[in-house]
Amino acid sequence: MVDTGARSILPALVSRDGRRLEWANSRLVGTQVVTQELAGPPAGGFLFSVAAWAPFAADGVSFAAGSALVASIRGHFGPASGQAGPASLRSEIAEGLRWLAAHRVLRATAAMVAVVNLLAMAGSAVMVLFAQERLGLDAVGFGLLLGGSAVGGVLGSLAAARSAGVFGAARIIVGTMVLSGLAFLVFGLSSDPWLAGVMFGLVGFLTVVFNVVMESLRQALTPDRLLGRVISAFRLFSYGAVPFGSLLGGVLARSFGLRIPFLVAGTVIPLVALLCLPAINTRTLAEARAAAGLEPGP
Repeated sequence: MVDTGARSILPALVSRDGRRLEWANSRLVGTQVVTQELAGPPAGGFLFSVAAWAPFAADGVSFAAGSALVASIRGHFGPASGQAGPASLRSEIAEGLRWLAAHRVLRATAAMVAVVNLLAMAGSAVMVLFAQERLGLDAVGFGLLLGGSAVGGVLGSLAAARSAGVFGAARIIVGTMVLSGLAFLVFGLSSDPWLAGVMFGLVGFLTVVFNVVMESLRQALTPDRLLGRVISAFRLFSYGAVPFGSLLGGVLARSFGLRIPFLVAGTVIPLVALLCLPAINTRTLAEARAAAGLEPGP
């Protein structure tokens, strides 16, 4: 809920200009990667070594500080006069789903993300076993492997806005998924922990670049009054695929070996991205921006 609210309020804070949204989202995602994946785990371990209750106390303080910061934001962010949504929660949810289903670009993007999450989670489900049995990593090595992905994510947050300005949103959305799939393929074939670490870091980098550009596009194209509902509908499909991906990873690894989930992801993800090209390309994004009353993208 909080994450959806943060994404929904962002256009009201920085405008719906694509470049400003990309810079804002890159900072938001970069901060999340640093705090949740880089700084958070070691800080939690240190606090737990001090006292068992210390991590929970720090968590409570962080929530209080976050609430105070949100309360300090000035402005009105409710529906504008005459734009009140439907009366019931069910009809509001249905309106968000219908709008997403009717939008060619965002519908294709949601489908792409659902497939990517399904296959990426299939690999994540067996990651520990793969790291131990195929890469020969111990607990420290596995932690460094995950840290490499986080470092890649931080670098991706720094490069996302500039990359979008150079290549354009359509090329970024499709291209990062093609490259991510190839990185998964090399990762699954590798037995060298250093090569695997580089590939996993590359996946982290490309994922964050994709997320920043995709999120900014969705915020720009969606009407303000529908943004929260459309983001929720989008996530219904993207996150809804995650548990099925875990199940798929277990079945594939048990039936065919630990490498297979990564090889399937590395093969299918680029194919799905390329199949989305008729709906996600420079022309369709320009048409979608024009329909939303926006200036053409780079």
